[in-house]
Amino acid sequence: MEAATLEWDDIDLGNRLVHIHNKPHIMVNREPFFCKWGSQRSIPLKLSVIKLLMSLPRTSNWVFPTGNGKMRFNNFNREFDRAKMKAGLSRPQEVTPHSLRHTWISQLLANGVDLKSVSAMAGHRNRSTTAGYAHLIGGDEKMHLDIAKLPDFGKCTRSVPANHAVNS
Repeated sequence: MEAATLEWDDIDLGNRLVHIHNKPHIMVNREPFFCKWGSQRSIPLKLSVIKLLMSLPRTSNWVFPTGNGKMRFNNFNREFDRAKMKAGLSRPQEVTPHSLRHTWISQLLANGVDLKSVSAMAGHRNRSTTAGYAHLIGGDEKMHLDIAKLPDFGKCTRSVPANHAVNS
C-alpha cells in the first residue's frame, strides 16, 4: 500500500529520501490511508533509484499511476503479476510485494547495515521483529565468526575466581 499511495511530493530527490507517512486524505477501501503500525519514516535512496525515478514520466501526482493517472490500488497486484511473468521468474508464485520487502530487509542486514537503522527504515516498532531476519545472514555461526574477528586485547589483569566458568 505504501508503494501504491506513493506521491511525487513524498520523494525528496535533493536529499535522496522517500517519506512514508499517513495520508488521511487518501481513501483506500473507503478508509483513510495510514501506515502500518503508524510507522511514518524517511528512507534513504540509492543514486541508482533516484536516476530510475527521474526517468519515470510524471503524468499525475502518483509515482506509479494507472494509465488514466489515478492511484494504482485496485490493479496493483495484477500489474505486479504481469511484471513477474515478463521477468521470467522460475517460481513467480513465491514472489509477492511483501517478499520484496523481506528481501530488502535481509539485504540491508547482510550488507552490514546496523539493526537500529534497518528497524527504523522498515518501520518496525520493535527491533526484535527486525532481529528475526538475522537467521538469514548466518545467525549463531556468523556471530562466532564476528567475535573471532575482534582484536585480542591481551591478558586480563584481573584474575577470575576459580568457581566461575570461563568460556574461550
